[in-house]
Amino acid sequence: MFKTIAIVAGIVGVIGGVMAIGCHSYGHHGYGHKFSSEHMHKGADKIASKLDMTSEQKERLYKLTDKIVKEVPGYRDTREKVANVFLAQFESDTFDSRAVNSVLIGAEKDVTKMRKLVVESTAEFHDILTPEQRAKVVEKWKKHRSK
Repeated sequence: MFKTIAIVAGIVGVIGGVMAIGCHSYGHHGYGHKFSSEHMHKGADKIASKLDMTSEQKERLYKLTDKIVKEVPGYRDTREKVANVFLAQFESDTFDSRAVNSVLIGAEKDVTKMRKLVVESTAEFHDILTPEQRAKVVEKWKKHRSK
């Protein structure tokens, strides 16, 4: 289960990394970060600028970011529930495996949903870009990974 969550979190990180090309200067992205369309559109503007996107591509990118913004808060709620159930168990004198498993079963469903969103969103982002733009993304991605 944790391996599945880690894999999906890594995939989400890929999408986040692509979006970070444009978003990194807009502040910290921790638990308290406001994940809004406005914020994501600022990131999309930077991505569009760095990749020399057309207005049509930019509009498609906005629609993609809006779709992501709509879906991600549910996953964040799940992540919070999982953290809270484990925290509660360590605050308790006994460990309630049933409570933990109950929350994790729900989390698995959300992780599956998020995985599908990540794959669909990445495919859509890929389709928006020209081969030259994809090459720029690859270059930036490799540079980021080498740090």
